[in-house]
Amino acid sequence: MLRRDALALLAAAAAPAPRRAVILLDVRTRRVLTAQNAELIAPPGSTLKPLVFSTLLRAKKLDPGEAFPCTGRLLIGGRRFDCSHPHMNTPIDLRTALAYSCNAFTAHVAERFEPGELARGLERFGIGRTQAAATREASQLQALGEERVLVDPMELAQAYRQIALGGEPAILDGLKGAVEFGTAQRAAVPGLAVAGKTGSVRTAGGAHIAWFAGFTAAMVVVVMLQGRSGGADAAPVAAEVLRGAAK
Repeated sequence: MLRRDALALLAAAAAPAPRRAVILLDVRTRRVLTAQNAELIAPPGSTLKPLVFSTLLRAKKLDPGEAFPCTGRLLIGGRRFDCSHPHMNTPIDLRTALAYSCNAFTAHVAERFEPGELARGLERFGIGRTQAAATREASQLQALGEERVLVDPMELAQAYRQIALGGEPAILDGLKGAVEFGTAQRAAVPGLAVAGKTGSVRTAGGAHIAWFAGFTAAMVVVVMLQGRSGGADAAPVAAEVLRGAAK
C-alpha cells in the first residue's frame, strides 16, 4: 500500500497544467520580492541537475573534473531521453554537462546513488515532495527531474539561493556557462551576470512545463509556465523579470 505522502505526490503529478509562476528573492536577506502562483507544483525537469550534482559532490561520489563520453543517446526503462546539445567530440565534464544540460552525463553519475540517497539529498535543499528511488533506473529518472519528485517554485528558488550563496565552484561555473553559451542563453541580461538552468518536462497529466531557475549577485529568479522549452519559453521571461527588478 502506498503511504499517504506518496499518494499526495501522485495526485499532484496528475493535476491540471499550471498557470505561469514567477518567484524573485533577495539573495542576501531571503526577502520575497515577487511571488506569483508560488503554490503551483510540477516536476522540476533539468532544473534539478545542480542539486543532484551537489549531492554527489558532497558525498564524494563525483569529481568535478571527471569526464564522460556522451553519445547523445539515452534510453531508460524503454523511454528516450536523448540529449539535445551539440555533438561533443571529446568527453564532457560536470561544468559542460550543466551548461548543455547533458542527460546522458546525469544518468551516468546517478547510478552512484544508494536507494533513497538522492531523495535525502534533495530534502536538505528543502525539496520535500520526493519518493525514495530503489532501483538504478528510478534513480536516473529522479535525477533527471522526471519522476519521484515534485517542487513548487518557491522551494526551487530557496534551493537555488543556497547554491548562489555556497555552491561548489564547478556548479557555479556550469550555471554561468548555461547562460553564456548553453541552454539558457535567452536568460542573459546586458550588464548583469546571470547564472541559471533550464528545464522542460511533461507532467503525468500530459502538460508540457518549461522552467528557468537562476540568480544574479542580488536576486534569485524562478519561472514556471506551460511550454515545451525552458530555454525558449521560460528563460526569456526570467530575463524580463530581472531587467525590471534591476531598474
